Amino acid sequence: MKLFKIFHHYDLGDQPAFVCSDKDPTEEALYCQFMAEEWIDEGVSLPNNVIANALIKFYGCKQAPKTPAKSSVEIDMYFAREEACGVTYNKLMNLPIYERVGLKEFLIRAFKESLMEQAKQRALQLPDEEVSVELSDTEVFNVTYKSKSAEFSCSRVTASLQEGK
Repeated sequence: MKLFKIFHHYDLGDQPAFVCSDKDPTEEALYCQFMAEEWIDEGVSLPNNVIANALIKFYGCKQAPKTPAKSSVEIDMYFAREEACGVTYNKLMNLPIYERVGLKEFLIRAFKESLMEQAKQRALQLPDEEVSVELSDTEVFNVTYKSKSAEFSCSRVTASLQEGK
């Protein structure tokens, strides 16, 4: 089994995710990315760990060891996605071999959870200030870290509520 490192050229900091597989999971990873663009938003870039978890849950990859080996096959999602436009995109989107029951729900939930976690991390850096993260065109997640009580305050706002502001 080979070790695959999933990362994005424009990641801020070191954020790779690792999976093990007998075959290169790049096409499956790209399928997840393209479907997220269709299901969530065309500008979305799935976090590396969300892609890795989808590959494990739906495509037969295995969890990588906690301390992965130094040598791995790299999958740069930025360049892989850019190179997959056109013929490769059409192939991926028109072959039913990549479709999985529950993939849509998994990707949407995992993406939103990832955004919420990022909002919490950002709120820790800005105590007592509200941090807003757009989950979709109709939903915003607000989080505040209250430094005096060391607690998070979280809320979701939908478009119909936002319009009333």
